[in-house]
Amino acid sequence: MIRIVLAVLFFTFSLCGLEAENEKDKKDEKDKKDIEVLAEDPNGDDGEEKVPDIDEKPVVFVNANILNIRANPNTVSKKRTLVYKSDALTVLGGEFDAKGIPWLNVSCLKHGKEYIGWVMKSFTVESRAILMNPIYKDLDYSRQDKVIEYENNPRVKVKGIYLTRYSSTETRIKKHFRHVKGTEINAFVIDIKNIEGHLLFKSEAAAKYIPASNKKVMYRKSISSLIEKAKKNNIYLIGRVVAFKDDLYAQYHPEAAVMDDATGEIYLDRDKLRWVSPHNRKYWEYLVDLCKEAADIGFNEIQFDYIRFPDWKKTLNFKNTKKESKALTIQRFLKYAYSELKQKEVYVSADLFGLVSSASDGLNLGQYWEGISNVVDYVSPMIYPSHYAKGFGTIPIPDADPYTTVFISARDGMARNRNLLTPAIIRPWIQDFTAFWVKGHIEYGRKQLLDQIKALNDTGVDEYLLWNPKNKYKNLK
Repeated sequence: MIRIVLAVLFFTFSLCGLEAENEKDKKDEKDKKDIEVLAEDPNGDDGEEKVPDIDEKPVVFVNANILNIRANPNTVSKKRTLVYKSDALTVLGGEFDAKGIPWLNVSCLKHGKEYIGWVMKSFTVESRAILMNPIYKDLDYSRQDKVIEYENNPRVKVKGIYLTRYSSTETRIKKHFRHVKGTEINAFVIDIKNIEGHLLFKSEAAAKYIPASNKKVMYRKSISSLIEKAKKNNIYLIGRVVAFKDDLYAQYHPEAAVMDDATGEIYLDRDKLRWVSPHNRKYWEYLVDLCKEAADIGFNEIQFDYIRFPDWKKTLNFKNTKKESKALTIQRFLKYAYSELKQKEVYVSADLFGLVSSASDGLNLGQYWEGISNVVDYVSPMIYPSHYAKGFGTIPIPDADPYTTVFISARDGMARNRNLLTPAIIRPWIQDFTAFWVKGHIEYGRKQLLDQIKALNDTGVDEYLLWNPKNKYKNLK
């Protein structure tokens, strides 16, 4: 429900191109100087690293959701191509139109082809940092020391399915190995720790920090049979770790739990489950130690879900002794986890609300796109069409238009990634279930699944994960 409520709160994004036709009539000397500087000074004056061009010409970045590159410096000339927010444009020169509006002569590369044309200067900026929400200026947007690829753990173009702990037992998982044969599915996302705090395997980290989590494990002895079967079937294993929603840990460690000052009790969410404060560093250690065990067992990647704060309720007490913003805390946790797990040669990914790619802020939950994408290997926005409010992207019922909904969300994520020097690879969660609760919903079959995949491919995204809460994937063939 929280995902649906969040969607209502944010404005929609249109598929059509944006170009202001009523720009103010200005002829001041500053604009002339700005154009001269852009045309002549390849370094700019802000010291920020620029996207390099082969001729070392100056670069600007698009500051409009969608912008036309035109054949001539006016709003009625032929459109050469479209560019999107954060796209880098190489500046070749500039001039004013008949109304005195400054235009830039630019070039850009799209799918290996160069386009040259004109854009209004007012829809560009000289620094990517300007495109960031100033609320999040404390985040780290610098180039990160990310691993290109581990020699003993090569990257995979993932097409995966989600499996709960219960679907991953020795007897039950066999049917999933059989089911994906002959399909393009090459990865399983398996719950290592769920929202209750229960684990897939018996853990030394749990024995140290929260012994109660070891009581209902699926694999009490060795989990090697699962790992061996996955390797034999060329299945890439992603361990899903529910991060800050952990009912058991919060019960046994009330000092780490999110409190509700209105009741004086530990906060209970809509599922009647407890959360651990994302600020709690000791809990960070538990999560990362658990993930290290998963890496040692043979998982290729760790995926953090519920990597956020729980709610907007004003009476919640997160015990923020360091006075950090929510987004900064989430980024710092992920940076800590990445630095530790890098030693184990596993990749790190993070799940995000689908709306995060289109929202200008972190939804007051700490999920600011650039802050997270910059410090992990993969981001997985949950772009299920059923979870978007009526009118998103001008779509009457997003669930009934899976292609357009997924296209807009993925397109916006790709644009946000262009704000960064070291962005994560986008690997979204898409919908493989029918949302009977949505008014005007449609039945989701193979066609709807393929429509979503096509939408991803059309935006340049070539990986995906399928979500079906019952783990029944009937549309693979």
